[in-house]
Amino acid sequence: ETADKLKSDGQKGLSMKEAGDRLRKFGRNEMKAPRKKTPAEAFLEQLNDPLIYVLIVAAVLSVLLKEVSDACIIGVVVALNAVVGMLQEGKARKALESLKKLTSPKAMVIRGGRRMEIAASELVKGDLVYLEAGCQIPADLRLVSTAGLKLDESALTGESLPIEKDASFQGKKGGNLGLGDRRNMAYMSTIVTYGRGEGIVTATGMDTELGRIATMITEAR
Repeated sequence: ETADKLKSDGQKGLSMKEAGDRLRKFGRNEMKAPRKKTPAEAFLEQLNDPLIYVLIVAAVLSVLLKEVSDACIIGVVVALNAVVGMLQEGKARKALESLKKLTSPKAMVIRGGRRMEIAASELVKGDLVYLEAGCQIPADLRLVSTAGLKLDESALTGESLPIEKDASFQGKKGGNLGLGDRRNMAYMSTIVTYGRGEGIVTATGMDTELGRIATMITEAR
């Protein structure tokens, strides 16, 4: 069903031409960082808030009423709020950069029945990926074959012990299994600790579970 939905082949994978077409259409398998802002832009963005507008108006009125001390206090509060906001945004950016470091630079893919190593950023939905002990999962996969396959998913789920995967596992229709219970799935950034297997790419880049975490970090106010 997964192969049919993604117009792929669970044994031979995509053809080189089809993979190239999908790469141009859907983009690279990469974690996208938001545009880096200058310090001035970041500071001014923190002032773009209705409550801050009220405080600024209050400060101006205080000056007109010759309540300079009140205006100074309000000014310090507004500036401090902006600086704290900038620091929090900087921490979010560092967290995103840490997530990007978790992604694999290479992937072993099967295209047209031939196994080859490519840059993980060139993976597309429908690609058939070969997995073996020691490799890092380069994208989200629906496993199609497993032989004693175990994954370390601690970076994603917090589970300390390796999880045994089973390509034949099927969840109940309409069920909503947690990430750790999806025995037929493998997720970007997790590590193969034992065995081998193959999986069809179901999500790349920011559409992966890791990408969703990155999106939440960058979009949180």
